[in-house]
This record gives sequence, structure tokens and C-alpha cells, in this order.
Amino acid sequence: MKQHIFQSGLGRALGRGSAKSGHRDWLRLRIAAAALIILGGWFLWSIGTLAHADYFEARAWLSAPHNAAGVLLLIWAMFTHAWLGAREIVEDYISCPAFKNAKLLGMLFFFAAGGVFACVCVLKVAFGG
Repeated sequence: MKQHIFQSGLGRALGRGSAKSGHRDWLRLRIAAAALIILGGWFLWSIGTLAHADYFEARAWLSAPHNAAGVLLLIWAMFTHAWLGAREIVEDYISCPAFKNAKLLGMLFFFAAGGVFACVCVLKVAFGG
């Protein structure tokens, strides 16, 4: 007879749970998600107020320091959340270590380059470049 039949769910789970290294990433993912909810709502509301604005009014809106800072924080939260979520999927579902590491490295460069590009674009508009 199999011994695990007589064990409780907790007994089977003990020793098979967290490797005690994923808590930081779990917390970062939740913080980025909460920031996305707050900043995304603010951004959608702000874009709604600019619905009938022309290019120069929208550029003036982004040139305001608090708006530029909010958009930069939104970009940070978006790319951080995307990177952490994609990394979690790759780590969980790709078993070949070489392919996994290559995929993670490529994703890191992709998300970092996208975030830096977006931030440079916002800063260029904010500083009138």
C-alpha cells in the first residue's frame, strides 16, 4: 500500500513548498501590479481629459514635472511587471537549462531596452528636446 494515502495534505506538502527564494519576486510582482492599477487609472483619466487636446497641449501636459514623473513610474511598473511575469513563466515551463538561460537573457535585454527607450522618449518630450 502507498504510504501517501494516509498522509494529510499538509503532510504531503511539507518539504515540497517554496525554495525560500521566490518571496522577493512574488512581492515585487504584487507591488508592480498595485502600482499599475493606481498609475494606470491615473493615466487613463489623464488621457481622457486630453481627448480633445491638440499635439501642443498634450506635449505641454507631459512637460509638467508631476505628469512626466507619473508616466516614468508607469513605464517602470509596466516593464517590471512584464519582466517578472515572463521570467516566472520561462522558469516554470522551460526545462532545458541552456535554452532557459538564453531565453531569460534575451528577455532581460528586450525589456530593459524597451523600458530605457520609453523613458528616453518621455524625458525628451518633458525637457523639450
